[in-house]
Amino acid sequence: DDENTDSLSKPTKVIGMKWKPQDDCFSFEQYANLAQEDVLMTKRSISSIVPKIYDINGYLAGFTLRGKVLLQKCWTYKDPDTGDAVGWDNELPQSIATEFKEWIQDIPEASKHRVSRYLFGVDENGELRPPPPMEECELHGFGYSGALAWATAIYSRFLID
Repeated sequence: DDENTDSLSKPTKVIGMKWKPQDDCFSFEQYANLAQEDVLMTKRSISSIVPKIYDINGYLAGFTLRGKVLLQKCWTYKDPDTGDAVGWDNELPQSIATEFKEWIQDIPEASKHRVSRYLFGVDENGELRPPPPMEECELHGFGYSGALAWATAIYSRFLID
């Protein structure tokens, strides 16, 4: 029985995240090693690394959006002198390369993000809190539209005693 309990308690990959049954939370720590790879400053590298961070629920959207915008800049860049696009294995323009290096350096911090699977948390005894009455729950929605991207977020707000 102890072997079954141990195997059931091991972290499991779930749609781009790691689920830790003991904490009952999702994490992204498996992406930290992306920052340790020897990365060339090329369009091929950006096109390879950015999509590796799979975040279907958008928990890391603020971070992954930066990578996607860099990818877009890379694909739409035209050399001011020649009008040429960036080749797959050509060195990136300095401005894009600098942003890409900074984004890669931020991967370890983004990979520390954890999301509790149970919305209402646990009490001081480690027991799951029951959901509050519906009339005490609020939904807050936000939207953003800019030149580079658009986004929406909906939050549930409730008080915990």
